[in-house]
Amino acid sequence: MLGSGNQVWTCAKIVEAERLEWLELMTLTAQARRLAEKHLPESALNVVMTVAHLRPTHRRFLVAREQTAARRAAIDDQVIAELGGSFRVQSGPFKGMTLLRQKAWGFDYSARLLGTYELELSQVVETVAASKPSNIIDVGCADGWYTTGLARLCPQARVVGFDISENARAHTVAMAAANQVSDRVAVRAKCKPQDLTELPEGTIVIVDIEGAELDLVTEEVIASSPHATWIIECHDMYIPDASKIMNERFAGREMTLLRELPRTPDMAPNLEAGLAALAMDEQRSGEGLWLVVQPV
Repeated sequence: MLGSGNQVWTCAKIVEAERLEWLELMTLTAQARRLAEKHLPESALNVVMTVAHLRPTHRRFLVAREQTAARRAAIDDQVIAELGGSFRVQSGPFKGMTLLRQKAWGFDYSARLLGTYELELSQVVETVAASKPSNIIDVGCADGWYTTGLARLCPQARVVGFDISENARAHTVAMAAANQVSDRVAVRAKCKPQDLTELPEGTIVIVDIEGAELDLVTEEVIASSPHATWIIECHDMYIPDASKIMNERFAGREMTLLRELPRTPDMAPNLEAGLAALAMDEQRSGEGLWLVVQPV
């Protein structure tokens, strides 16, 4: 049995580091992370030990995930070959953006290359770019998709990407460099609520943090930054009713809840229909939901 706060924190960090892979246990890992950060060692310990008892399930899950990764890698290689070896995004608002050949994580590389990744936000991205924002904040920047893409579209803006993953931060820095926008992109580690308070007019905030959005985008943060535009991916599959709760927090603001859209073969005209369907599958563990909130 673990005893000290430091040991509990170490266990919680291990759980946190696995959160992107261990989707079936996301709720438990999110609890462990939050409790550890609030310095409640006994409560955190209980959650971490519960997770430890589920390790055999985790091992089976990782084996299945490795098999999926191998299949997705083969699909990616086939798509790249069909596109003539190009690593440039083929369509959508980020068309022409250069992707790195190495992946940050996940199974959606081909969808990004085709330009269909999170196509639900394509019109939103174009509208945001047309508004000529001065500041863009990308919380959970991952591989730098939005950090770099919006820096390319908005040459007048300063862009800050946040991510707790060292690998994600390094990938975002490299993506910015590959697309010649490094001079306007800053990459930082964990985003805290105070980083989102009193944001000036002309600020766009994108939040995709795998279920921790309710911890970060609090009522106090929202009230302090009424002139910001918010684009928040709500992870109801991890935190039940997350989208409903976030909607209630923004009560009185103009907002739209976007739901996942179907992908069709005509979105990837250079590929055979079967390959196109596989390539555009983002391998989500639940329905994609995005809350877009307009400034006051």
